[in-house]
Amino acid sequence: MYTHPSFVDMGLGEGERWQSDTHRVIACRIALGNPNVTTRDKLTEVCRAVNSVPETRISSITYGQLLNEFGLPDVGIYTVEVR
Repeated sequence: MYTHPSFVDMGLGEGERWQSDTHRVIACRIALGNPNVTTRDKLTEVCRAVNSVPETRISSITYGQLLNEFGLPDVGIYTVEVR
């Protein structure tokens, strides 16, 4: 399980960057401390799905939309709210 905020960056591929700070925050909230994200492959799947969301939608994206539209693996999170 990944717990420290810096660990989420391990989910990006070589040369990849976060589209925005909001994308990184969403990925952190989904992946960090989640007992269903136990491998780097799963972390990478979460990060890639979140990072594929257009910047115009990231502030209002729902978990269901991430699952259905952006290929997020179901890791057991039901609400993600950005403040």
